[in-house]
Amino acid sequence: MRARRHTQEQRERIVERGGALAALTQHPSWGNFEDEFRLKVEQLRARATTVALSPQGADQRELDVIRGSILTLRWIMAVPSNAEARLEQYLREQKAMEGEEAA
Repeated sequence: MRARRHTQEQRERIVERGGALAALTQHPSWGNFEDEFRLKVEQLRARATTVALSPQGADQRELDVIRGSILTLRWIMAVPSNAEARLEQYLREQKAMEGEEAA
């Protein structure tokens, strides 16, 4: 896939936003934030087990909501790391495109 060409303003916005998201993991409270998310995921897993083993039978809707909640929490926690990786890839692509234009 070929890198997209952006205006200078778009490039600045992409770099600024990616950098800001990536910097979240460097915040002093990030570890506390991760711990809270992990705790919530464990609570949701415990609830899913209780629902699945219910003598009345599993409530599939509730299990689906729990599963979706867990996936959402995992996605949120991955945003900063993914932003950093995407930013690094974007910068490499932009550098390569500048090299092509210079040649």
